[in-house]
Amino acid sequence: MSFRLLDEPGHQDRMAMTAAWRAAVVGLGAVSPNPAVGAVVVVGGEIVATGSHRRAGLEHAEVNALHQAGTKALGSTVYVTLEPCHHVGRQPACTEALIQAGVQQVVYGMDDPDQRCSGLGAQALIQAGVEVRKGVFFDACRALNPGYLHRQRCGRPRVVLKTATTLEGAVATASGESQWITGPHARRFVHTLRARMASVMVGAGTARSDAVQLNVRLDKDHPWWYQGSFSPHRLVVSRSGNCPAPRGAGGPTWLVGGAGLTEGFDEHVPANENWHETLSSLADRGINEVLCEGGAGLATSLLEAGVVDEWIQMIAPMSLRGSGYSVVGGPGVEHLNDAQRGTLAQVLQLGQDALLWTVFDEGPSFADQTDWLQRLEPK
Repeated sequence: MSFRLLDEPGHQDRMAMTAAWRAAVVGLGAVSPNPAVGAVVVVGGEIVATGSHRRAGLEHAEVNALHQAGTKALGSTVYVTLEPCHHVGRQPACTEALIQAGVQQVVYGMDDPDQRCSGLGAQALIQAGVEVRKGVFFDACRALNPGYLHRQRCGRPRVVLKTATTLEGAVATASGESQWITGPHARRFVHTLRARMASVMVGAGTARSDAVQLNVRLDKDHPWWYQGSFSPHRLVVSRSGNCPAPRGAGGPTWLVGGAGLTEGFDEHVPANENWHETLSSLADRGINEVLCEGGAGLATSLLEAGVVDEWIQMIAPMSLRGSGYSVVGGPGVEHLNDAQRGTLAQVLQLGQDALLWTVFDEGPSFADQTDWLQRLEPK
């Protein structure tokens, strides 16, 4: 059998890969440092089983789908959003499970950039007599895992900066009041972002002034893809380590910086002035992506370090009749030629507020992921 690249999928390919993609979303954020993956088993043009990778350390999507299919997997076609893994970690290799099940064909969306797998999974299947095709729904499958792909490429999490400002570009009044500049639609949007991220990060000042929770709070009218059981890691950055931990229920609480672990935090992450090193340390701890929600000092330091990959700027139709606290500080650049330029990926209206979504780093981006979540919503 030979390897074939499919550029224009037919009806069965579209149907099956759409189902696999929708199955994969259960793992968004929750499977970090792994990628979110979905798989389906097709027999006679019908989907007979569906599998997802739900949490890091649990069974992979292909294995779950094969278990559900049982003996129907023999001679079947398995569609999976990412190349099946060929290495043994906390779970056995998916290639072995597919071969043992006797599948006839494997169709996947994109190669896994992990060096332990990239190309090796397809090669192992072909050598075992399984027909392999790739490239089906490539753009959609690529958009599933912006953080994972970025970490594989750059060795650090993908950083998404979120800010909310007045028309003046202020994040708070002169007295420090900031809740709430944006309205309920914008705040709900932020929670849908948190629900897809491995971690949410704020600075010590924000943790003190806003008594942050940094968890996911979505009502019953939640997006179709939200599973309701995941909360991201909650990171607070502090040079001194003298800051409160996020309150309320939620994901693990990590102190980034300071001399050691302090009360209320589950883990201490050493940090220095080099954001590249600090972010690499977070990647080593299993973080694929970081949603930074402020404050101004933290946002400025990330921008100065050149590690902001996406910037979501929410603007309220509100004027302070003055300056207030600026969204960022720092000296900036003297010449426009030195400015960091990005691509405007999305412009949205959220209630009375506006959203500008800029992508600085090459794709895939979380803006792409957002677009595909909307396009593939079940009708």
